[in-house]
Amino acid sequence: MLSILLERGYRRSQEQPFIFFREVSIDGQEITVEVDFLAGEYSGSSKGHRTQTFEELRARKARGCDLVFEMNTEVEVIGELPGGGKDQSLVRVASIPSFLVMKGMALADRIKEKDAWDIYYCLLHYPGGLESLADSVRPFYLRLVEEGIGEDSGKVQIA
Repeated sequence: MLSILLERGYRRSQEQPFIFFREVSIDGQEITVEVDFLAGEYSGSSKGHRTQTFEELRARKARGCDLVFEMNTEVEVIGELPGGGKDQSLVRVASIPSFLVMKGMALADRIKEKDAWDIYYCLLHYPGGLESLADSVRPFYLRLVEEGIGEDSGKVQIA
């Protein structure tokens, strides 16, 4: 995977070994694409390690990331490649409930405004509203979900 990234023009971040960058031009405007590799905290290296090694790469261990393997959705991505060709692919991404759990963990750990805005946006625009979102979380109502959405503090009631 590392060789593929490097062949495609990505460069590794100097500060964080799990982040890669690449500049692309879209309609004459240069845009920096950032790819972050994340891994669950429960497998691989011990809990004290911040990163998990796989193949030739290192991924940042992220609290709540394990849920994405159970709570995900497939999205079709169609677009123009940097070389001008067209392509499409089916990509598995974090579902909104698992994304919210990870954002809740991040918000508790680092307190960045971006995390709060991401949560607000997802809650405001979830198809079917908050009741539908609660219904989608119920089948996965695990201790990690409780922690990520603040159930212990009495802020959220799902059951």
